[in-house]
Amino acid sequence: MPRAERNAVGWMLRDPAARALHGDDWTMVTVEMIGMLRLRTARSRPGPDPVVEHLLSTSDFFRRVWHDQTLSTGGLRRKVLRQPQAGTVEFAVESLLVAHAEGQGLITLTPAPGSPDERAWLDVMAR
Repeated sequence: MPRAERNAVGWMLRDPAARALHGDDWTMVTVEMIGMLRLRTARSRPGPDPVVEHLLSTSDFFRRVWHDQTLSTGGLRRKVLRQPQAGTVEFAVESLLVAHAEGQGLITLTPAPGSPDERAWLDVMAR
């Protein structure tokens, strides 16, 4: 895969599996991810970012959201994903910064302990 395409925003925009996974929340999640990308690139780079340039040239949706100048710090606290074997599963979202790796972060998704979502997810993971 070309370097400019190796990113989560690009995956969300071009892969039908991303739309299927996020279902009705796809637009909201994608707009948030674009806002996070805008904030990251504004902080880290004075010139054009190759990933942003590629997405601007290949996605009308990205172009519209980017030009709205939306910023996001990744405030989603829950995600609902459609997993083929588990069905619809709700996760709590935690975003963590990696202290000694500039610009790196870790996002965890965890179903509520003891919930039907957790049981469904654990069943899938055990397969």
